[in-house]
Amino acid sequence: MDPRVEKILKLPAKIRAIILVVVLVVEVVAFYFMMYAPQLEEYSKLKDQLTGLTAQVSQKRAIAGRLEKFKKDYAKAQEELKRALEQLPDKQEIPSLLTSISSAAKDQGMDILLFRPGSERKEEFYAVVPVNLDMRGTYHETALFYESLANLTRIVNVKNFSLKKAKGRLNVKCNVETYRFLDASEMQPKKKKKKKKKKKK
Repeated sequence: MDPRVEKILKLPAKIRAIILVVVLVVEVVAFYFMMYAPQLEEYSKLKDQLTGLTAQVSQKRAIAGRLEKFKKDYAKAQEELKRALEQLPDKQEIPSLLTSISSAAKDQGMDILLFRPGSERKEEFYAVVPVNLDMRGTYHETALFYESLANLTRIVNVKNFSLKKAKGRLNVKCNVETYRFLDASEMQPKKKKKKKKKKKK
């Protein structure tokens, strides 16, 4: 028998028990640091990776869920843009539209005293075409004229409207605005305003 074992066996029972406990503790600690700790660290890494992947999957599922709604919203926006485009004529159609406005007044029995197209005012992608109108007619004829403008397929807005009685009829003055799209050659990028640097005194 190993002399060291014989020495331990000759020791009192309490000391042998303490030695046994110490040996067990050392083995447990050694097992923890050599086997369990590395596995626990690997488990933590895998758990973090799983959490990250789960979050990515949830995010992509949410995006996929919103994709169908986005497609519908996009299609709706395209349809609204198409309708807007149909209501704004191009440059070649403006004379015809102005004729339609003039005809709407004449068709209702109104006398046109002034029909003066003004200078266009260009915006970002469209131009405002103003017309100064001075007409004479009854209240009923005037109402029918404005109803005719509202029923035109193109957008026509009436501004600065005024009425004055004149020999049993009404003198009607107003500014009418219609709009047209600018073609590519007419669109100019907005120039950025340069900030003036204050001179230090």
